Amino acid sequence: MRSEGIENSRQVTRRLLRDVEVFSSPRFLRLVQRIGKEITDKHNAQIRFYSDAMDHRAGYFEGRYIYINTMNMLTQSFHTLDLRSKSLIGVEGHECGHQNYSSIYLRRKYIDGIANGILYPAWPMPETEQETEFLQSMKECFQKKDTILLGLYLQTAGRLHGYLEDAFIEGQMCRRFPGSIRQGILQNRKRNMEQISSLKNQIMEKKSKLKIMLLLLVQYLFIHKVNVWDGEVAEYMELLRNCIPLLSRATVDTGESARYLATNQILLKLWPLFLEEAEGMERKIKLTGENKENVLKQFFDEWKEDLPQYSEEPSCREIRMERKEASDVLWNGEELKRIVAEEMRSIQMEGEHAEKEQGNLAEEKAEPLFSKLQQETVKTIDIGSELQNICLELKRETIERRYEEWMRDCLKEILENTEFTPVNREIKKRIFRKETISQAAYQKYRNFQPQVKHILMKMKQELLPVLKRKKTHILREQYMGKGLDMAHLWNPEKRIFKTKIPSRNMDTAIGFLLDQSGSMDKKRWETSVLTSLCVVEFAQILDIPICVNGHCTGIEQAGRRRDEIVCLHSYLEFGEKKEGKYRILDMKTDGANRDGAALLYMAEKMAKRTEKMKILIFFCDGLPNAQGYGGKVAREDLLNVQKRLKQKQITLLVAAIGTDQEDIRKIYGNACINAEDLERLPQQIVKKLLDYMG
Repeated sequence: MRSEGIENSRQVTRRLLRDVEVFSSPRFLRLVQRIGKEITDKHNAQIRFYSDAMDHRAGYFEGRYIYINTMNMLTQSFHTLDLRSKSLIGVEGHECGHQNYSSIYLRRKYIDGIANGILYPAWPMPETEQETEFLQSMKECFQKKDTILLGLYLQTAGRLHGYLEDAFIEGQMCRRFPGSIRQGILQNRKRNMEQISSLKNQIMEKKSKLKIMLLLLVQYLFIHKVNVWDGEVAEYMELLRNCIPLLSRATVDTGESARYLATNQILLKLWPLFLEEAEGMERKIKLTGENKENVLKQFFDEWKEDLPQYSEEPSCREIRMERKEASDVLWNGEELKRIVAEEMRSIQMEGEHAEKEQGNLAEEKAEPLFSKLQQETVKTIDIGSELQNICLELKRETIERRYEEWMRDCLKEILENTEFTPVNREIKKRIFRKETISQAAYQKYRNFQPQVKHILMKMKQELLPVLKRKKTHILREQYMGKGLDMAHLWNPEKRIFKTKIPSRNMDTAIGFLLDQSGSMDKKRWETSVLTSLCVVEFAQILDIPICVNGHCTGIEQAGRRRDEIVCLHSYLEFGEKKEGKYRILDMKTDGANRDGAALLYMAEKMAKRTEKMKILIFFCDGLPNAQGYGGKVAREDLLNVQKRLKQKQITLLVAAIGTDQEDIRKIYGNACINAEDLERLPQQIVKKLLDYMG
């Protein structure tokens, strides 16, 4: 049993980690932002995200911003990533519905009015003699500002109106967006209602009758059925049947005051429950001696345990209402509509005929505003395919991240196995490789691309003869081919064919080492980058494995000491995807150049290749110059390095583009390429490669 619990805990942990990875990914957040802007009417929804697994709120709307809890308990109650993602989209649809249809200004006006003994927008209309008596009792309570009754009414009215408003805005959003928005809203609604305990449990635990009635209203409001018990439910069911017509009208009426009027009308029918609850509280106060505020607080704290948290208002709403910021006061940019509609209802309730006619005229003026609001566009938003793409992208990113980790380990191992000359042995070396290629690098490549294409087009004439001379191999014992393999005609498996295929890469590997010391000015940087891109494109055309590295020196702080280190930058490695070449455009220049160490590192890397021809191109802009490394010391070291390259059968080509070309030629001799004309240098290097491979 203990092992099963541990395994379940691990599964939950893995699921949470996966959710955090998906729901916090930039692509998912951009998707939710895009959906929010699409489903809000002229509001350009500003959505903010936070992750709190202990917060019961899935999200909330505070006037200008929509907040979504990506790790909320409701969403986490679903068992698949697809359902959890739809749950979050449902939360977004719900909160965007509030931004489209709800007026925080009117909500605050309603709540503040009750607290001050005023019922907005009007007193309910009694439908029976009994309700007339209830209304008279209610008015007396409001006039006296009875603390207990007003407190009960305020909390109940606030919650019931919140539920009515939620049902209304969800209905509107489901109708307009029948795809993932509707699916998410409905599945969240169903799960919320599943968490409400049955009426049987409520009665057995002797819970408040007022709360039980409110639970029944909420259940019917959202799923059109109630979780009843065959026992003592007669008084509740009769009240529910009387309230159902009011619930049904309130959830479809687009008038802004419809839910307030329905709330007042329903609570009039429930007034005896208020009186009964208030009497019980008064008795408790007399027996215990507690003050009224504490008794009310305890009562409402118990409500939170059983009532769904649809209608909870965050405190930031109240703060923003005190400031009366425009985003809260204006609703859909049509404050005129609200003023006209509320004046009309007030006039109608008071029965003043003359002012009613004036209100009708105002209603005619407001008619275009109503018609504009009621224009609906049905849009289907499907989160399923988007989520699949996001998961595939995250999987790809994970694979690439693991590949980069593996690549760093490989490069570190090569560095550790490199046998450096004595002058370079004690110097620290570090491998540098960027995980992600910057957008600036892609843009720079687009700028270089026309030049690269132009140079490669010039090489077409030299390239074709080489391709014609390209050797071929014969594959024997094939199931199909261009000729019979006479030596294997007896083969019972009938693998008796042979076919010719061209060599894949001319049996050549190319290494490219770039000097990226601080002496590389802009022109030299552009030439080195352009040349390396041309060589890479040339190699990729012929399917030749190639790697591109850079080197310079840096400073490493060790206590008070500042030690020079050799910085070896990895841009493109053997066997890497073609897209890796863009990393070259992220090259930056700095420090000095300890050429011997970098060349030996490249030689160790290329020595592991199985190709017959290994060509190392070294691109430098001057003589070696580093701490304790220059003049005769550096020249002798580089001569020693060249001997090692020959022992490893590596052909060295050196492109010297600085002012020290003559001195560089004395070091490298025939390995140097004429680099006087920087414009023609890329073409010269590519042509030199063709000469070696032809």
